[in-house]
Amino acid sequence: MSNRISFKEFMEQVEERLKGFSPETLRGILIEWAKSVPRVERHEFLNRLVPPTPQQQVSERDEELLEEIQELAKRVKEGDYCNGWGWDDEYGEERDWGDESWASEADEFFCGAYDSLVNGHYDLAVNAYALLFEILEMGEESGHLPGSPDPTDMIETDLGEARACYLRAVYLSSPPDKRPTRLLEGVQRFSYSIGDHLNLRSVINVQRETLPGFAEFLPCWIDLLKNATGDAARYLLREAVMLSGGISAIAELARQQGKSNPRLYVDWIKALEKEQNFQAVLEVAQEGLGDVPKDYVVRSEIGERMVIAGMHLNDLASQLTGWREAFYSNPSLANLLPFLSVSDQMNCRKQESDTAIARVISLLKKDKRPLSSSSWEGHDTQKATASETLLTQAYLLACRYEDAFNLCHNKGVLGWSYGSNPKGLVLPFFLKLLSEGKEPSMVRNVEQLWQDAIKRCSQSLDFQASVRY
Repeated sequence: MSNRISFKEFMEQVEERLKGFSPETLRGILIEWAKSVPRVERHEFLNRLVPPTPQQQVSERDEELLEEIQELAKRVKEGDYCNGWGWDDEYGEERDWGDESWASEADEFFCGAYDSLVNGHYDLAVNAYALLFEILEMGEESGHLPGSPDPTDMIETDLGEARACYLRAVYLSSPPDKRPTRLLEGVQRFSYSIGDHLNLRSVINVQRETLPGFAEFLPCWIDLLKNATGDAARYLLREAVMLSGGISAIAELARQQGKSNPRLYVDWIKALEKEQNFQAVLEVAQEGLGDVPKDYVVRSEIGERMVIAGMHLNDLASQLTGWREAFYSNPSLANLLPFLSVSDQMNCRKQESDTAIARVISLLKKDKRPLSSSSWEGHDTQKATASETLLTQAYLLACRYEDAFNLCHNKGVLGWSYGSNPKGLVLPFFLKLLSEGKEPSMVRNVEQLWQDAIKRCSQSLDFQASVRY
């Protein structure tokens, strides 16, 4: 479970817990807090022990806020805070050195932007947040922001929450008919971080008050996203449809757009999992596996959900199908090992091993062709690839030793870095195979070579356990 919690969720939980506390219990909680307050913070703690005012007075607009942020941006852009570039043992990389007070200044201005949002100065909040994000983006190039290359290590502000506040300010500052377009434009500047922590829910939950006009906004938002492109738009569309109509709505859209937005099936299945309806998960997974193009990597997630449902239902055949389809769409050692493990239990390891190897060979031949432009549409439509390293591993796991040996033909001599050279795994394996039954003291070096070889494989322990000497 994530440690992150939105402001709205936090306040709701605080109020819920306070309902069960008597005045004596609340007094005891405050006394215990007071005991743990550091000496330097005691006056601040005492100053906070005052009754809340019936209605907090709205602060006046801070007319100087933007000007002060612009001054900070100017100093950062001109490199006023930097005085050198060099190695940092703490971060393990080179970075800018100099005056790191820019971070505390940025934190103060982020507080000012938030105050503007809280007090209804939405246009000011939008501009303030935008300027601050631009300052942080200057740190992507040297000579601007000394300290850690990652701004989250330098400032105390939660940037995920700050982005949600920015988007909320965009929503609130826009006329109702412009809100969908302007919100999408605001989202697009953060498309790299769209996900569980930056979405429409985060915009809703960053404050306690409901978004005005949300019921009218949501259908327009969905219509706009249906015609937008890119992973971020597809993600936001799935979220909006779930907010609008729940499982039935996501199911309907999956059947309409599952080929172009394959994660609709993943979200549909996850919603069914929350209801513990694993029989329905199997049915939807089977439908998704048939609808989503087999070469899409994301299709493997549907196969994995089928495996989970099969485990809950003690359905070994569904587990085998799930792993087979997961490997087909995303060939990897992580998918191959459980696939072969289940095929062992179903007494069909040789057949399934040959199927897996044929898939890898097919992809290796295809990868030699020029990539089409559609290959670069985004992660949701990313297509499966394979490597010669995986083929080597698959041959050994299938006991097809001659095929593994033939992969080494015309390969270069092993150097300090093996790269994808199959000799790095095949030759230690054959030495290990030939040394079986020999006196341990005679083959100590062979054992070390083999251990070094399998460490270069991902999931090395599982790989070692699956190899049949």
